[in-house]
Amino acid sequence: MKELLFSLLLLSSNYVLQAQTEIPANSKNHSIDKYISNHPLAAGLVRIGKEGIETGDNKVLDAYFSDDFVLHSASGDMNLTQLKALWINWRYALTDFTITREKIMVEGNMVAAHTIFSGKFDKELKQSAVGPLKPTGKLVKFEVISMFRFNNAGLLAEEWVMNDGISFLNQFGVDLLKQKK
Repeated sequence: MKELLFSLLLLSSNYVLQAQTEIPANSKNHSIDKYISNHPLAAGLVRIGKEGIETGDNKVLDAYFSDDFVLHSASGDMNLTQLKALWINWRYALTDFTITREKIMVEGNMVAAHTIFSGKFDKELKQSAVGPLKPTGKLVKFEVISMFRFNNAGLLAEEWVMNDGISFLNQFGVDLLKQKK
């Protein structure tokens, strides 16, 4: 667990300790622009982003997540049903909604990942921390750092996620720092 926490810190600063079973995608001058473990849990995380979350395929999602899945975030905990509703909201509001896994590291049944969500904000985002948001027509790109725990059956049981909420809202046209006149 200590090794995974240390690895998570390294993810955010773009430096990675290479494990013997992991290969950086870009090793030119030891630059780690993209780093994906070759572990099956890493491959599954990439696949669920593309085949489940981006598409909304509930059969794929239900087969990947445990029945008691919990996402822990600064906004509170969510179960899979609530998380699916969030993804529906994002897919609706963002044309070409895309999930890119930039970095993934695996230690036992724990996975750390740096993920980028992106798309063109051209429809109303019906739910956010500040209520519905009107489309800006601009490309948005928001990043999260997550830790995932898989259960003994290999299903995703828990996720802890951190993101920059102010940056997220700014990209959706909300300026929280702007004073009311």
